[in-house]
Amino acid sequence: MAHIRRAHTGGSAASMLYIATFQRMPSLAWSHRRGVSCSGRSDCAVDVGAWRALRSAGVPLTTLGKTIEVDLFLDFICPFSTRMFKAVDTLLNTDVAQKVSFKVHHVVQPWHPQGTCVHEAALAVSMTAPDAYKPFIREVISAFDAGKFKDEDTWNKSRADIYSDLLKLVVEASDEKTGQHVQGMLAMKEGGCNEMTQHIKWATKFHRARGVHVTPTVYVNGLEAGIVSSGWSAEQWKSFLEPMGADNFQGKSKISACSSRCESSTKRDEDGI
Repeated sequence: MAHIRRAHTGGSAASMLYIATFQRMPSLAWSHRRGVSCSGRSDCAVDVGAWRALRSAGVPLTTLGKTIEVDLFLDFICPFSTRMFKAVDTLLNTDVAQKVSFKVHHVVQPWHPQGTCVHEAALAVSMTAPDAYKPFIREVISAFDAGKFKDEDTWNKSRADIYSDLLKLVVEASDEKTGQHVQGMLAMKEGGCNEMTQHIKWATKFHRARGVHVTPTVYVNGLEAGIVSSGWSAEQWKSFLEPMGADNFQGKSKISACSSRCESSTKRDEDGI
């Protein structure tokens, strides 16, 4: 893995931690299927999927590499996470999106077992049709708000049933071709698991290495921003980020400008206590 570590010199602290997580797992980074030489070896080739995962954790919502990097650790069947995504999604339509990079990190909460299926589908969409990722997440959240993918909805459903519900949303967010591709990625392989199993493992290993348990959790420039609340509106997010770190991301300008009406929404709600 020395090649990957050198190639990533100068990356963000979060992404470097992600690399460190996998430096003892070389088999994930190389494939013997293509027969293309690398580093003088004729029997190995870069596995594109593994390479992408190793280079950078999370799914970008904006262009990366800006001065401020916000990492959102979310579970899309957690009401507090979906509320946060809606606010950030609105925020991305403002000028803040030109100054701040946002990424989503998928957090599967095991007490909601259907969440694995939801996150597998979302990650598959991000790999197959990146432009359809946000529309797909919006479809999932809309369905969740209407009662889909909750414990009550999925308790007596099979894994295949849940995938079927998700694939309908994939098609609505993209097209039939993407839906077919994602369906193939979710299909069980010989011996068990599917193409997305390893990606779920990577995402889980990353958030565990970062000490993330509850959802949502937010990191700004590599440090947890405990002040951020799932109850914040897009306007409150904007007030928090507008100082561009001049207030050490303590939210002083937001708090001082916040009226008594909105103070109650600064309480942090989370799933996973």
